[in-house]
Amino acid sequence: QAMDLLKLCHSNICTYKELFVTWNNKVSSLFLCLVMQHSGQGDLSALIKEKRQKSEKITHMVVQKFLGQMVDALFYIHKQNIWHRNLKPSNILVTGETSFMLSDFSTETLMKDELKWKIRVEEGRYFKSWMAPETFGFSFTEKSDIWSLGCVLLDMLSC
Repeated sequence: QAMDLLKLCHSNICTYKELFVTWNNKVSSLFLCLVMQHSGQGDLSALIKEKRQKSEKITHMVVQKFLGQMVDALFYIHKQNIWHRNLKPSNILVTGETSFMLSDFSTETLMKDELKWKIRVEEGRYFKSWMAPETFGFSFTEKSDIWSLGCVLLDMLSC
């Protein structure tokens, strides 16, 4: 399934350049590493945080562009039977004033182990804020990503 991520080709999806596996002796574990392109302008969570600190709103034009780009990107991956499963502001890169890119498919897209998923859900407070209710029970569909997108949109509108 990791190889499918290398094949993604969409203007609003972060490109994966390569993948490799490495062994970590310290924790006696194998790690899958995905090398992605870098936007250089940060992520949406930093933009939201900056706007909150300045008591500013994100303009409607930016929100509208964001929503169109994310719906298009999600439609593209869903057509290929890929669900993001971890859509949140820190996984959306800002690539221009009104340009965004979906990133970080790695762990959640590849995760198939229900027990590991539940441990991650219980440990990650920040992570839960954007999760669709059904994902707490290890059930995923494209609707789960749409729920998360709605939560991100609400976060943007409530700066």
